[in-house]
Amino acid sequence: MSAYRKGRSPLQLIISIVVVTLVTLATILACMATINVPCLQTYYDELPIYPDATLVDETRSPLQWIGLAQPSHVWLTDNSIADSEGWVEENDLSWNGEFDVQSVEDGTEIRATVACVG
Repeated sequence: MSAYRKGRSPLQLIISIVVVTLVTLATILACMATINVPCLQTYYDELPIYPDATLVDETRSPLQWIGLAQPSHVWLTDNSIADSEGWVEENDLSWNGEFDVQSVEDGTEIRATVACVG
């Protein structure tokens, strides 16, 4: 028997489909957060801070907790790029994070990012 013969209107069917779709999306987001939150907690808890560096940029978003944005931190230091790269090698972000060291006009830029989901 079709749903229409049971006395259900087309509006009730549409509402049912919308509810099922919303529950499915909520489940997917919850799964992504379950995977992403421990990774981000590790990033924020274990992120080493470069000594005598100035934090010049920090990217955060509520969307990072479900894997739709990447947090990053950018520091600027007067140290040479060789010194900064040596420090980066000592403080490896092996848990899905990475450091990127670049020479800039004012000194050396150190960027830390993490990619947990996606």
